[in-house]
Amino acid sequence: MTSFFLRTEQKYPDGTKLLTTFASADELSDGAAFLLDLDTIWDISEVPLDDAVGKADELHEKQRAAFEAMITDRVRKVLNGD
Repeated sequence: MTSFFLRTEQKYPDGTKLLTTFASADELSDGAAFLLDLDTIWDISEVPLDDAVGKADELHEKQRAAFEAMITDRVRKVLNGD
């Protein structure tokens, strides 16, 4: 296999969705490269303005928690420049 592409959709009890894309990327000269893309979606037709910022923060927190759950301590060190 020279490349792969995986996309999943998970639904939270409150109706929010987490879309996860994990795929191969062009190989780097010093190792492999991968793409991990996370999207959180709240699928409603209208958002009261007073609720929009709070809901955006909630979506971001779900996305961050999913990302942290998917990576290892070794990856965290690389991302943090350790």
